[in-house]
Amino acid sequence: MPMKNINEIEINIERITDIINNAKILMNDSYKMLITDSSIKFSLVNRNKFLSLSRDSFWKLGIIELAKLYGSRNDHFRLEFFLKDLIGNYNDANWRDKMELSELNSLLSNCLIQEVRNKTEKLKELRDQHYAHTDKIPSNHLTKVQFYFTDFIFLLELAEKIVEILSTKLLNKTQIFKQYGGENVDAFLNDYIENLNKLAIGFKNDKSNIPNKN
Repeated sequence: MPMKNINEIEINIERITDIINNAKILMNDSYKMLITDSSIKFSLVNRNKFLSLSRDSFWKLGIIELAKLYGSRNDHFRLEFFLKDLIGNYNDANWRDKMELSELNSLLSNCLIQEVRNKTEKLKELRDQHYAHTDKIPSNHLTKVQFYFTDFIFLLELAEKIVEILSTKLLNKTQIFKQYGGENVDAFLNDYIENLNKLAIGFKNDKSNIPNKN
């Protein structure tokens, strides 16, 4: 739909913000279960099939979520197409007094630089050939697709920057981006380890109360 109406733009910006927040949560939960703050937590996650599966699932879902912003023409909220739509309808829009066309073009140029394109292609490859679908003959083996947490964060921060500028200029409001770094994972693992320790102490005390048959 052509972005001539400010209400339609607001709906899209809100939806994009939700995608950013969901992607951030999933990525950080996966990251905190892989890059732990102690060797005990790292070993715990790796030995526990449920936890290791959860970690990998968070990463896969994070990739799928982020790709909504950098994917193909079928991804309705892709940032590049959103900006191109705003630019293409600028002259007939009822909001053009809020933002210069040059500013929109500048935002679009950020999406088109080679570094972004390279990371986007890797992101799409993961989603389209390995996670959302499984290609019979993928372009690269999963371990050869060089897309890491740092690449994820790079694209996530670019999306936040673009949305923040659009929202401030066009809507005169600030979008709420979650300030989340995976602290829920730390809290869970800390509680889990504490409970395991309590169980071990309780078991030891129970054994010490058993009378010696000798």
